[in-house]
Amino acid sequence: MNKLNGNGVNRITRWFQIVVRDEMDIQIVSPIPSFLSLSYCLQSLLSIHVVTVSLPSSRPSRLLSINEVDERRNRHSSLLFPSMIYLLLLILPLIVSSQSNRCWSSGNGGSARWWNEGERIDRGRYWYECRRGELLPKGCFNDRQQRLSIGDNFIQDDYEVTCELTSQGFLKFKQTACVGPSGRRFGVGETWNDDTNTYYYECKADGSYLRASIEGCIHHDKRGKVKIGERYDQGEYTYVQDSVSKVEQSCHLDGEQAKIITEGCIYRYNGFDTIWLTPNTYTIWNKPDGKPIGLACKPASNGAILVTFEADQASFQASGLKYDSPRGKYGMDRLWILHYYIQITYDR
Repeated sequence: MNKLNGNGVNRITRWFQIVVRDEMDIQIVSPIPSFLSLSYCLQSLLSIHVVTVSLPSSRPSRLLSINEVDERRNRHSSLLFPSMIYLLLLILPLIVSSQSNRCWSSGNGGSARWWNEGERIDRGRYWYECRRGELLPKGCFNDRQQRLSIGDNFIQDDYEVTCELTSQGFLKFKQTACVGPSGRRFGVGETWNDDTNTYYYECKADGSYLRASIEGCIHHDKRGKVKIGERYDQGEYTYVQDSVSKVEQSCHLDGEQAKIITEGCIYRYNGFDTIWLTPNTYTIWNKPDGKPIGLACKPASNGAILVTFEADQASFQASGLKYDSPRGKYGMDRLWILHYYIQITYDR
């Protein structure tokens, strides 16, 4: 046992003291500073032991026996442990508060660890900040690994892609526009012409994505449009050469582009569409007045052209073309009906 100190106070531990005022009174003093860590406080509390106890100097000092000290310590132990609990309740909130603003997460190419308040965490194609113990979504990375904030967009594969935050609080990429020539954006339902001004696109919704769809061709006058697969007898794609001939065209999809296809040439007689010829063919037709006429549908820069000639010039005018029997656009029956009607009109 240690010797008695001069003031009659015996130190039990570094932090706790027992002062014996008389044989019936033992006072416990615990001046624990608030800045101690939890682990150090626990270590100190668990290591408490009584070494010596002395009476105050006002009385003759005498040494207590071990049994007397144990008896008095047990008698007053009910005062010690409530103090320990009270101390823990004071310190624990400070320790918890110091950890509550940190975030536990993997990121920046590393494994999971603690991140301090305000630190930035990159995870895949998205990035976050540690705020009050949680990962706060802040933005995305584009295809060139450039950092974007929520709401920013970039161009990828002819589409505008936007970094968005969903209603559930998740980051995602969303296609928000189709991109045409010169980088111009087009919303769903809007159309634009290709670089050659030959066909046109429409921006369409395809589930959660967008799709630039080829919808049709540009008319030969570069003003009108016609949808793919449509063909007009008297519409935009049937243009009149003169009073007796016209050419019919239609729009078709060919791979990844649309093309104007010449369907055929039409010979008009007395105001009626009478003879139909497909491109690169010719025929000889006897008009109601009995006079034969040669007709040929020849290729031209705008598709095709209908050429009329004297029947005896067929070997020259129709060189390289294939002969086809005279017929109407909808077959021989229609031709004979027209022929009969024209004949009656002519006889009158």
